[in-house]
Amino acid sequence: MNLIIQAIIAYLGLIPPLYALTDLYFLGDIKPDLVLDFIIYYTLIIFTFVGAVNWKISKDGSIAMTLYGALPSLFSFLIILALLTDISYYLVSNFLIICLIIQLLFDYLIFLKGSRPAFYVNYIRIPVTFSLSLIIHLPNYLI
Repeated sequence: MNLIIQAIIAYLGLIPPLYALTDLYFLGDIKPDLVLDFIIYYTLIIFTFVGAVNWKISKDGSIAMTLYGALPSLFSFLIILALLTDISYYLVSNFLIICLIIQLLFDYLIFLKGSRPAFYVNYIRIPVTFSLSLIIHLPNYLI
């Protein structure tokens, strides 16, 4: 039951960036720069959250898992700095998509070791990551 709730929350989490994309292409209520920034910042929250789920800071936790959990925060910081220095959305979005896919690949490796249920990887992580990557990538065609 817990995984079903996680799946519902994960898919509901796609609504804000989908709305931003809808506004960008069809409604035009929000300035395009704000919409693009929102999509990136919102994705960074998700990216960092997924990384934080993997933190295993304890006496018996591995250093590799701790680093794997902490690296999304570091990369998010670097992406925020890139946005603040006016690096193009195209570069930032493509770097973020690469980060999301690498994170997904590592989650898949963790699944193969038996630490993640198949439902989590197959029905939550893979579809949500690819949907989010598509949402991030679509505005590149407007720029």
